[in-house]
Amino acid sequence: MQNDLDGIEETSRLTVGALADLHARVANEGEHVAFDPEILELAATQRTDDPSAAIALRAALKALKGFPLTRWEKALDASERTVKRAAKERARREEKERARAASDALDKARAEASAATARARATAAGEVALHHAEHTYDDDSQTRVVVEPGRTSIERPGKRGEDVKTHTLAGFSAVIDRDVFELDHPSDTPRRSFDLSVMFPGDTAVRRVDGIPADEFRGMLWPESRLGARAVVNDTGRRDDLRVAIQSVSAPVEVRRHRFTGWTTHNGASVYLHTGGAIGAGGAIEGLRSEAPAPVDRFDLSAPGVTAARGIAAVLDFLAVKPATVVVPLAAAAFRAPMGPSRLTVHVSGRQGTGKSVLAGLTQQHFGRAIGPESLPASWADGSTSNGISRVLSRVGDAVTVVDDLRFSGGPEDARVGALFDKSTRAHFNRASPLKLTRDRTERHEPASRCTIVSTGEQPPRGHSTRSRIVCVELKERPSPDLGGLMQRASEGELAAGMAQYIAHLAPTVAENVPRLDAMEREACARWGLGVTDRAAGLFGALALGAEGLLRWLRQTGAVAPRVLDAHEARMRAALLAVAMEHGEGVEAENPARRFIPLLTEALLAGDAHVKEIRPDGKSAAPTDPDVWGWRTDGSDGPRQQGRTVGWLKGEEVFIDPGVALDVVRARAARAGAPVPADVKALVRDLHAAGLLKRTDADKARPRLTVRARIGAGITRDLLVFSVDAFGAGPEDDASPTAPRVATLASDDGADFPE
Repeated sequence: MQNDLDGIEETSRLTVGALADLHARVANEGEHVAFDPEILELAATQRTDDPSAAIALRAALKALKGFPLTRWEKALDASERTVKRAAKERARREEKERARAASDALDKARAEASAATARARATAAGEVALHHAEHTYDDDSQTRVVVEPGRTSIERPGKRGEDVKTHTLAGFSAVIDRDVFELDHPSDTPRRSFDLSVMFPGDTAVRRVDGIPADEFRGMLWPESRLGARAVVNDTGRRDDLRVAIQSVSAPVEVRRHRFTGWTTHNGASVYLHTGGAIGAGGAIEGLRSEAPAPVDRFDLSAPGVTAARGIAAVLDFLAVKPATVVVPLAAAAFRAPMGPSRLTVHVSGRQGTGKSVLAGLTQQHFGRAIGPESLPASWADGSTSNGISRVLSRVGDAVTVVDDLRFSGGPEDARVGALFDKSTRAHFNRASPLKLTRDRTERHEPASRCTIVSTGEQPPRGHSTRSRIVCVELKERPSPDLGGLMQRASEGELAAGMAQYIAHLAPTVAENVPRLDAMEREACARWGLGVTDRAAGLFGALALGAEGLLRWLRQTGAVAPRVLDAHEARMRAALLAVAMEHGEGVEAENPARRFIPLLTEALLAGDAHVKEIRPDGKSAAPTDPDVWGWRTDGSDGPRQQGRTVGWLKGEEVFIDPGVALDVVRARAARAGAPVPADVKALVRDLHAAGLLKRTDADKARPRLTVRARIGAGITRDLLVFSVDAFGAGPEDDASPTAPRVATLASDDGADFPE
């Protein structure tokens, strides 16, 4: 500052000395003296620094005769501009020099601080080293973030590079060490979350805060909710600075977490994920595995110490277990599952103690030695819900999932269990993706099931539609030979080892086969002669395709003699054909039309409904055998009708009101825990298709499957016509017929049926 003052005083002294006698020199030497550049520069400086002296100089020059004052002032203005430019340039140079000096000082200080941070990081143990970090933003601001254990701060230099200001952003330090992508299903959009390492002042070890969703991290409200009251963010307005600071000092490892098992794509190739690793065409793949939650976390195909030969032998031993009609469908289902998404459900029924859960457990252990009969993945009992079961089914990809213990006890719980089974297997067969509402009321589709279901229970499931979508097999006696040895080998991983080899065998072609699996199942169903319908292809075509895949792999291994495999193939064909025939009979037995008459007969015998007989005079009365038709005969007043009127007897025909009868049948079926799902139109259609109606009006001008009749005073109804024999009330034999009950109808159209 003193140097600047000295310079100003020296300039003033020189200016006064040079300009004091300027007017005299101009008068003696000429006007050119006033236009000398040095004189003009001094005059311009005087006009700025000493305006009164400049005015006096101008007056003196003006007094000189002939002096070009106007031209001199213009030259003076130009010189003044030059002086100002020079002064600005000088000031700019001085500012740059000061800024350079400040920047050099800042760089030196930061270099020393960075060296101290590096030394602290080098000497810190384990994850604590991550909390000695810094980052300078790559822009002109020279803003620097500093993280030290228990503190996060930001430094911003002043405008001239000096006066660095430090702000503490948070009273803790946090570093993102894992950037996580999570997938619940191969076709899902990945969920992104961050795993953080956190330290408070005084901590000697880090604290973990894992799984912060990216959206939650962006909002920066997680410190209080995840860390508690000690997580102090010093200024609410600086939360975004804190977010940027944490991200700037972090160098996270990218982690992909697959929350499912089954096929996915990795580096352009198909790989099969399980919780013990991954399998490709060349076998096990290092560094990749499924991280599915329980109970799917036990789907582990690794089998340390088990040779390939032992795995193949275990598969063959399981396939040879008797009865073939139960074991072959289970084995075929197990080896169909890894081929890709399946619609197949196999239900094994049998009384308690026959070993159905053991066989189901061995089937399951093809996909993990730890999921045996005592620890199956899911259950129909114990309060399980459709959401819980569907969540397991959607996470288990391309594998068998056993759902154990389907129970029907004859109580009110049967309806819930039946609905649970029907909903789950229907969605599985239809490849439905359940639609759900999230907490924020947005819609979200749950992934569709991709596994193969194996179900067990003491009884087969009920319902025509349900039975038509599953394969039911019955275990009538304990399997042979004794399964104790095979169970031990399965728990050691031998079945899983065999399945791992099979999956490696499938890997090269699975991607091209998955889109055409439905067509492959139809073709296999036709080759094995197991049915022609779409449902048959989805069930028995899947079993045939699994059996073919198993046999093809065994032949390719070369470990089994061809004659042995030929015998296995013949046994499998015979078993699947027998199961397919039983399946058709079971589905037909559950047909609502087939159940209608037995249920209605039970309702009549139980007094839930009654049928009236039409006498020759046209009036209604109790039938000849009233107990058969819903009348009570234990009183002295004669037979009394019970329940609702469901029909009328006329000769050897029974005319049934379909709407009333269906209500009665439904009520009875519901009490038995086996509801009848048909409506009136579907029931009439199914009764006709089953050949149970004695006659219809199908040949009339307005064809219908019922018969139009008048009941009472002009009331016309459409009634179903059955033979009396259909209700077990016809003649016992031709030699001793019962007496005719009523005269035959005079007309099929418009017969009078009085109430």
